[in-house]
Amino acid sequence: MNEVVVVGRGSMEIMNKLPTSGDNMSTIECREKVLTKIGMLSESKLKSALDFVEYLTEKEEWGATQEILSDGNAMKNIKEADEAWEDKREEEFISWEAVRKDV
Repeated sequence: MNEVVVVGRGSMEIMNKLPTSGDNMSTIECREKVLTKIGMLSESKLKSALDFVEYLTEKEEWGATQEILSDGNAMKNIKEADEAWEDKREEEFISWEAVRKDV
């Protein structure tokens, strides 16, 4: 467990430290620590934590959207696929059944 020593008024106190990017904490370890900390929150703080997690999720989704929108090649491919769909050029697409068999 990562710890930080806090010195104040002549006494030392050891406190748990939240993971940072430099801690090399695995995703699983980080998730477990987050779930443990969330389990310790009061109802009102839990609702605030949920609001924050929803904000982070939405921010990540918008970031992925922006990444696609800024990729000229991806946008060209999307436009071509839309045109092929509108023109009913079904031979340019793979059926869901075929995709599912490969997975």
